Amino acid sequence: MDLFVITHKQVNVDAYPERNIIFVGKKQEELLKKNEASNVFRDGSGDNIADKNWTYCETTAMYWIDHNISDSDYIGIEHYRRLFCDWKKRPRSQAYLLKQLETHDVVVKINWCYFFRNKDWFVWHHGKENYKAMRNAIAKLYPDYLPFFDRRMRSNIISYCNMMVAPKAIYHDYCKFLFDVLFETEKHISIPKTGHNSRMMGFMAERLLDVYLDKNKLKKKGSLVLMTDRGLI
Repeated sequence: MDLFVITHKQVNVDAYPERNIIFVGKKQEELLKKNEASNVFRDGSGDNIADKNWTYCETTAMYWIDHNISDSDYIGIEHYRRLFCDWKKRPRSQAYLLKQLETHDVVVKINWCYFFRNKDWFVWHHGKENYKAMRNAIAKLYPDYLPFFDRRMRSNIISYCNMMVAPKAIYHDYCKFLFDVLFETEKHISIPKTGHNSRMMGFMAERLLDVYLDKNKLKKKGSLVLMTDRGLI
C-alpha cells in the first residue's frame, strides 16, 4: 500500500509514518530539495497536470499518482492536515486500512449531512452555470452515471475532501472517470484566477467520488478524519 499525503507547504516528514509525501503547487521543487527522501515526491514530474493545481487542487497529485505509480496494490490519498484517524486522533495504520479493505471496496471520509441538498449547496457557492456544465459533461461522456449524479445531488449526504483508500484497479478506474469529466467541464466554464472559486475543479471533484461509488455499487467504509486545525470531522 502507498498512502500519499498531499501538501503545498513544508511539513515534518517524520510526522507521517507509513506515508509518502507529495508536494504540489508553485514551491514544490524548493520543498522537495529540503526534504529529499525515498518517500517524498512532487506532482510536477513525469506525466502530470501540475500547472492546473491552482484550480484542480489536490487532484493534480491524484492524477500524478495514477500515471506514475505502478507497483502498488493499494493507493491512499490524504492531506497534510487531514488524515484518516480513530477517535483518539491517531492516524490509521496501513494494517487497519488493509483490514477494512477485506470487507469493503474503499475507505473514504465519513459522510457530511447538510440542511441543504447537495445541488443547492453547490449552486449557492459555485454557480448554476458551473453546475450545469459538470452535469452536461457527465451526460455526454458517461450517460449511465447521470441518474446516480442526479440522485446524489438531490440528497444532502456526501463525502468531501477528495480522500480515499482503494485497490489500485478501483483507484485507476475512478481517476479515468474523474478526469474525463473534469477536463470536459473545464472547456465550458470560466474559472476566476483568484478568490474562493478559483479552486472550482477541486470543488467539482469532491462531488464526483460518491457518484462513482454509487454507480459501481462499491461498498465503502467511512472513517473519521483528523483536521489538525479543527479536530475530528
